[in-house]
Amino acid sequence: MKKIETISPSQIAMLKTCRLKLLHYKQYGEKGYSDHPSTVLGNLIHKMYEIASSKKLDDQSFEKHWKEELAKASAQYFKNELNLIYSPIEFWAPYYSIKKGQTKKIILKSAKEPAPNKNSKKGEGFYVEQSFKYGVLKGKPDSVYVKDGYSRLIDFKTGPIYKKQGNQYVIKDEYKIQLKAYGFLVMKKKKISAPRINLILQQVNGQRTEPINFSNEEYENFYYEAKASIDEINNYVDSNSIDLLGSPSESNCKFCLFKPKCHSFLSYLDANNVPYAVIIETPDEIISTNNGIRFHDFYLWGIPPNTELEIRGVGKKKVLICNLSKSNSNNTYYWKKQSQVYII
Repeated sequence: MKKIETISPSQIAMLKTCRLKLLHYKQYGEKGYSDHPSTVLGNLIHKMYEIASSKKLDDQSFEKHWKEELAKASAQYFKNELNLIYSPIEFWAPYYSIKKGQTKKIILKSAKEPAPNKNSKKGEGFYVEQSFKYGVLKGKPDSVYVKDGYSRLIDFKTGPIYKKQGNQYVIKDEYKIQLKAYGFLVMKKKKISAPRINLILQQVNGQRTEPINFSNEEYENFYYEAKASIDEINNYVDSNSIDLLGSPSESNCKFCLFKPKCHSFLSYLDANNVPYAVIIETPDEIISTNNGIRFHDFYLWGIPPNTELEIRGVGKKKVLICNLSKSNSNNTYYWKKQSQVYII
């Protein structure tokens, strides 16, 4: 397992939730795992911002690049046969046309903004997907505008910005952490005082937050804690004891891409019932029913017959089934079109 050298603002929230997940992500990326088309669309939108950072796009060139990048993303996505149920991506990705239209509007507007003045010591101008690095932190904020010692940073999101907390809606924790990381990078690389850095989250549908500010002390403490946590992770890598980094829980693991590789999650699943995953330890003891299969004390309804045959054919190996739904009243699970089977 390789040690962590740098971390991006979008990954830094994992230092608070599960450091083992972060380590797996840095090691394996997303290879071998399936994403929903909404994630593919989000990556496509960020790719368009990256293209717009190196060239000015008009309506025609935007459409050309969008078509090309969508074709590339689709070809890669559908290499995994499990994803074929989501073909075409344009149909399955929520609000595809709206998000594409808003992305075009934002990018074409940014093309009219002044480019960074390389001859200016202040580096004033409009930066799109510009890479910033300081120490272990490295990231590309979607949009940074610098002028007269002030900065406005906008990070675009394809999904909801807020979560419900009690009787009110607040910015999602991971997004606020990500903004703070971007603000820290701008403070260090553009030499701008923290109170003069305005941080904004904006959905591609146009909804945006009020500007958020942090103090110099908040930024410095934030980086110090992140650096210390990464150093600790790397110490676990050196001692070959990375499983101790895991923080398995029903909520932490639900959307994790690395459950089949994670010994912490598998141990947790052995001792706890979770509503989205089961382990079949002895596939040859599966009993077929009219609606699916029964294994010891649980039922799994709706599993495709060919998938059942594949599970039976793995011999004495254990099988992990993820992305299920579960009845609230009994030990019955339901197969979904996103469900996946792994031999562990």
